[in-house]
Amino acid sequence: MISRNVCLGMFKGPVQYKLWKEMKNFISPAPAVLSLDPQTAHPWLQLSDDLTSVMVGSSRQPVSDSPARFDVCVSVLAKEGFVGGTHYWEVEVRHKTKWDLGVAFESINRKGDIALNPENGYLVLSLSNSNQCCALTSAAPTLLPLTEPLNRIGIHLDYEGGQLSFYNASNLSHLYTFTETFTERVFPFFCPCLNDTGDNGAPLSIRAPH
Repeated sequence: MISRNVCLGMFKGPVQYKLWKEMKNFISPAPAVLSLDPQTAHPWLQLSDDLTSVMVGSSRQPVSDSPARFDVCVSVLAKEGFVGGTHYWEVEVRHKTKWDLGVAFESINRKGDIALNPENGYLVLSLSNSNQCCALTSAAPTLLPLTEPLNRIGIHLDYEGGQLSFYNASNLSHLYTFTETFTERVFPFFCPCLNDTGDNGAPLSIRAPH
């Protein structure tokens, strides 16, 4: 018997958006149009003028502190939050050696060191050391085997279905699905991570599916 996780997480998103890529004028919902929210961005983050890319800059931005802004975790949220429906977006991660991506609940703590896990309101996939990918699950990270480099990540939110699924957007192969009861607005979450090793300077970029 196929479990609910496998049935929805592995097949619902990919089938829908494989069709969307071929028949995008006829598939609903269309992929989400997202932009980054400067009011939430860590002061060292540099956002592109069109608010679709983020990277760690070379200097602190002249921004004021507020409850909405991350002050330790080099992260930013999308302006658009979701309280229902199904939504899909893709993020370019090419040439990056580490990153964190997913969603965050509206009520999350954005100050100080943050453990990015479901208990704290974060459903996040993480890459480190170029090829070590894991889902930041509750008890301990769940290591995910990779058979090829990840250049673009697809993220599919099924709010009423209680699932957040991640895919290798190059072929829409399933990476991981979180199951959660969503009870408040959730926002797409982006963390380009530091470039302390000198090889992680590329941005995270929101892209239209191609």
